[in-house]
Amino acid sequence: MERDAKIRATLFVVALLLTLSVYAAPQISSISTTSGAEFLTVSWSTNETASSNVSYAVNTSAAYDIAFSGTLSNYSAGPTVSHSILVGPLHNATFYYFALQSCNANGHCGNSSLRNFTTSDVDKPTVTIQSPIAKNYTTATVSLNFTLADNVAINTAGCTVNK
Repeated sequence: MERDAKIRATLFVVALLLTLSVYAAPQISSISTTSGAEFLTVSWSTNETASSNVSYAVNTSAAYDIAFSGTLSNYSAGPTVSHSILVGPLHNATFYYFALQSCNANGHCGNSSLRNFTTSDVDKPTVTIQSPIAKNYTTATVSLNFTLADNVAINTAGCTVNK
């Protein structure tokens, strides 16, 4: 009797573990990104073969909504455990949010938390010198007045003037 009870208990545990693995979602880990002026490459791993899906947007709520509804701005790839997707074209010097989703063959999906990245700024700032006018100066000090214009914020404290 006791032996039969142990066998039944063992079979129950094995069946439970098999059942739980069928209903478990893939676990997303080792997320890494590389971004340029107009693209994002995002890579990640899953603990089982699963699809690859990247959803992105320029504001938090839209990225979160699309990540879990799969309706907008998605990039997908076939089943694997090592995922890598190139997203683009994107706008340069722009802050984006993104989320990942990987689904297994049973339709169970694992989601990443909402993350972010900024594409590179490729637009050079415009410098307009207002004074001094172009001529030879004999004084040791010359005041320089200029304006900078760019598509992103500029910190003039880091400007350098070369002779």
